[in-house]
Amino acid sequence: MTSAIVTYFREFYEARRAAGLVVEKANSIYAKGGYTDTQAQRNILSNPFKRFEDMRMLHHTKTLGVIQVDESVWKKLTREEKQEIERICDEKLENYYRRFK
Repeated sequence: MTSAIVTYFREFYEARRAAGLVVEKANSIYAKGGYTDTQAQRNILSNPFKRFEDMRMLHHTKTLGVIQVDESVWKKLTREEKQEIERICDEKLENYYRRFK
């Protein structure tokens, strides 16, 4: 798997920890800390990746360690639609973390 995704997840959760925010559910590897990149990779591939792979929107090429948006989906998205997807993801994260307050 591309190390960029693992790095992104690690930086996201560790920034929350450093800011004194809830990192994740108590039983999560991210909340516990001390996890390896391999553990993070396994976690990412099981959730949230698996859900999108099942819908055939994302693909994981194990031999190359690449995760990509399905090419036919990606080509059809406009720049504005990609920005909207990012906005929706940010909104979903905010809603998710509101549950911990």
